[in-house]
Amino acid sequence: MLKLLVPLLISIFKTDTFPKSIIRLKFQEKNVEGIDEVLIVEAQQHLGENRVRTVAMDSTDGLVRGMAAFDTGEPIMVPVGPQTFRQID
Repeated sequence: MLKLLVPLLISIFKTDTFPKSIIRLKFQEKNVEGIDEVLIVEAQQHLGENRVRTVAMDSTDGLVRGMAAFDTGEPIMVPVGPQTFRQID
């Protein structure tokens, strides 16, 4: 990660690992208790110079400059069906 603008993140990638737009990326780190924490972000815009603007799907607390992002190669998915109706206002 190059720059943190909550909830926007700007990440830098090598040219051979550059993610496509609207792809889910993840940051994974161990918290102070040694438990893996995962933050899912969505690649929104290619900024040039191997940089990608992403939007975090959860709190960015604990992220630090230099953390590695991993391209999942999949879009963000949300369950849809009767069980989710009227859950989002």
